[in-house]
Amino acid sequence: MQKLCDLCHGGKAIATPDNKAWQKCPLCGGSGEDSALDQYTYVIPFVYGANAYIPANQQNAPLSVQIGMGLDFECYFWNVQASGVFSATVSDGGRQYAFSNAPVHQNCGFGDAQNPALMVLRHIFRKNSSIAISFNELSGANNYGQFAFIGKNRKPAA
Repeated sequence: MQKLCDLCHGGKAIATPDNKAWQKCPLCGGSGEDSALDQYTYVIPFVYGANAYIPANQQNAPLSVQIGMGLDFECYFWNVQASGVFSATVSDGGRQYAFSNAPVHQNCGFGDAQNPALMVLRHIFRKNSSIAISFNELSGANNYGQFAFIGKNRKPAA
C-alpha cells in the first residue's frame, strides 16, 4: 500500500493561500500518494540547523551545512530568523546546483518560523554532501541568523 502524501494527506488537492479555491497538490502532483517512498525503507523527520554571524556589509559570506548520519535528506521547507537584513544564495553543495540565479532577499524566498517557505518540488540532498549558503549582509550592522532546513532523513532500500 502506498503512503499518503504528506501535504494533502491523500486528498489530491490543497487550498490556495487565500483559502478561496482548491489547487492540485504541488507535492504529489494530485495523486494523493507519496511515490518517493518506494525507494526507501524508513523515514525519520529531521531539521538541519545552521547558525551564521555575518559582519556588517559582508558580501558572499559562506556557510555550509553537512548532511550527515549516512542518510539522504529530503527537504520540504526552509526558514530563517535574523537580526538584520540580508540576501542569500542556497545551493546543493554535492551537486553544485543553485536554487536561484542570483541572491534572494530574505523576505522574498526563505520564510520564517511561522510560515516556512515550501519547496514545491522536494529536493534530496545526498548523504555526506552539504547545503551551501552564501550571504550578503544588507543592513549595515553585524547580523546573526539561523537557517532551518526541514524535511526527512531517508535510508535507501537495499
